[in-house]
Amino acid sequence: MRPTHLLIWPLKFPARLAGEIPYKDLPRDEYAHILTGAGLDAGFAAVVADFDVAASEDALYDEGRTLSQLLGRPTVSLAQAVDAMLN
Repeated sequence: MRPTHLLIWPLKFPARLAGEIPYKDLPRDEYAHILTGAGLDAGFAAVVADFDVAASEDALYDEGRTLSQLLGRPTVSLAQAVDAMLN
């Protein structure tokens, strides 16, 4: 199973970052608790945690390329998008 945090993306680009970013896969409730501790409303933190878990289970995957059609251009990988922003 893939990590449940969308914030893992920086780990894919250590050469582009100044330092290491530690990653720890957390259960949904623990992640929501941490978000609440960081200042998010408890209800919103639960929603963010639910979205994150769903995304890790391919809820955002679309074989039909709907996003590309909406954008009117091909989509790019996260690595390509980060490189484009940093260059």
